Amino acid sequence: MTETTDAPKANPEATENGGVLTAAHFTLERFCKEAIETNSRGNMLITLAQKHGIKKSYRSLAHILKKYNNGGLESLKRKAYSGKGDTRSFSHGTLQILQQNYVSCLVMKNAYEDTHKKLRELSACFIDISTGEEFIIKDKLLYESGADGIFSAHSTKFIEGVYRLPGYDESRVDNSMFEYRIGSYKSACRYLGSLKTNKDTLHYARYGVHDFRNKRQHTMKLNYSHLAPNYILSGDGKQLDVIVISEDWRRVYRPWLMGWYDMTTRRYCYELALHEDSESIANSLAVAIQSWGVPEKVKTDNGSSYKSGRFEEMCRFFNITQQHATVKLARAKPIESVHNIIDNLLKSTIGFTGNKYVEMPLDTRERIKLALGAQRDAKKYAKLIKENAGFSFTIGDPDARLKKSKRRLMHISELKEKLLEVFDEYHERIHGGLKDDKLGRMVYNLNCKDEQVNEMGEKLNSPRGRYLYYVNQGFKPVTADPAIIALYTTNFELRTVQIKKGINLANGEYFHAKLASIAGQRVLIRYTSVGNQNIYVFHSEELQRVSKRDQLTAEIHKSLKYICIAERQNLIDYDDPSYKDELIIQRAEENAIRNTLGMNRNVAGVACPPNGGVTSNIIPLTGSENMIEEIKQSETEISVNKKPSVNKYKDVDLF
Repeated sequence: MTETTDAPKANPEATENGGVLTAAHFTLERFCKEAIETNSRGNMLITLAQKHGIKKSYRSLAHILKKYNNGGLESLKRKAYSGKGDTRSFSHGTLQILQQNYVSCLVMKNAYEDTHKKLRELSACFIDISTGEEFIIKDKLLYESGADGIFSAHSTKFIEGVYRLPGYDESRVDNSMFEYRIGSYKSACRYLGSLKTNKDTLHYARYGVHDFRNKRQHTMKLNYSHLAPNYILSGDGKQLDVIVISEDWRRVYRPWLMGWYDMTTRRYCYELALHEDSESIANSLAVAIQSWGVPEKVKTDNGSSYKSGRFEEMCRFFNITQQHATVKLARAKPIESVHNIIDNLLKSTIGFTGNKYVEMPLDTRERIKLALGAQRDAKKYAKLIKENAGFSFTIGDPDARLKKSKRRLMHISELKEKLLEVFDEYHERIHGGLKDDKLGRMVYNLNCKDEQVNEMGEKLNSPRGRYLYYVNQGFKPVTADPAIIALYTTNFELRTVQIKKGINLANGEYFHAKLASIAGQRVLIRYTSVGNQNIYVFHSEELQRVSKRDQLTAEIHKSLKYICIAERQNLIDYDDPSYKDELIIQRAEENAIRNTLGMNRNVAGVACPPNGGVTSNIIPLTGSENMIEEIKQSETEISVNKKPSVNKYKDVDLF
């Protein structure tokens, strides 16, 4: 006779409580039923179990039989542990502290002990699980107390137990928020050992996402050869590892190199600045626009200087799309590779400060000492340079300004000459990035049918050669009106016009005849960089009410009217023909003024007014032309010919 209970039944609750019914469960059920029917005890129960193929002790068989009597078949299932996958001896908060400590030191024992110390800062008492003893915590120490009071203190009792926070209450149903369970040191080692095997996770946790991207993630190579030159520029500022003397020969500082990198041709355009701010960034882009034309896109970092101020206004005006690189990801800004090249080329330069790989040369220290003077501490400034905590001081020894001094630092103008040589060499060198792109590989391909590539050869893989290739292919840059660049992209300062010298800027004198009409008044000048040949002069009545550039408002800027382009005055050799030409022009201007006044000369050569001593009234005429058109006209006059080849004033009496 076959029992219906022998066959497995489809039980919808078979998977409840985390258990699953198997063939072994039904075997146990048959054993239990037969043992109940036969009322087996002792050796009979063991013999019956062996008959069903069950090998268990008498105590286990009796326990199984008791469970079956109380709960039936379902009671024979093993219940799954509800906390499977969790570390039972460690609470979640304790594991977080343990992991943070391990990430910071990578020593398991130190991490485990530091976790105990951290929990003792937060908790009021500690329970030893093995003995049930309770220790009071004061000043990070475990105090053992008894009927006679505290009789022992422990500072290194790092064992398994439970830390209770001050808010713990035994009457509360759930105190999990006020307890930190901590397991043994061996349990901590097992957990940290599994963490150590996953190097990516450990590196991410210890150094953060930015360092993980730079050192652990795969680097992708991008090709830009299919884009036109000046399509996308990558910009960034770098404080050079060189100290120089300022334009006015008064201070020593580390200049900033504000550069732009053409991703297609690898060309580099730059401008030197005192600080990395929105104005200097916009000014450097103005230099790039003057040299290369207006780009389609610019890619910069996420600094506030790149997201606001004059640089942002400039990009909006010229319709340049701004892209911001991923934060703290070096490969997101290819211009960083050029900065590494600059560092290597400037290592032998006078005033090299050293960097994180190279110590400051002794020669530079001696030059700093000379510039500081005997009363100043050179070690202090050498430390500031190394820490990059700002470096600038006033020259204390006059000998530090003399060219004949063999220990003098470079002047900023001398650094500009040095950089011209450095980047001229850079633009002629074969660039590794250009060799690896699609166009660069064609140079070394025997099957290449592009005649221009074959003709240029390896020169194509230099920045200058790559740009020449695109020009021969018909590329034309999008040029910008210099007048607009002058209005929107140059540096500005306030100056007072002097009647004879014009405008002073960084030990240079800038003059134009139109400045005589506003002598003694305040003007706003705009310029691309200190030492430029030309500056743009603007004037307004509202400008006379301010004394500092910080007081300038948007209304004052809107009220400005263009005056002229003042040219830098250079020394003229005595035997230079331009000396006489300039003097003739001045005398011609005097005659024009005299004729305007209606004055002539009598027989004795003395000027006298006509018409019985009645002088004519002079009515100044103000042009109504557009400001930009005026600037364009001024630039045209300078670019065409400042000095006429045929002197139309040659018959004017000089004396």
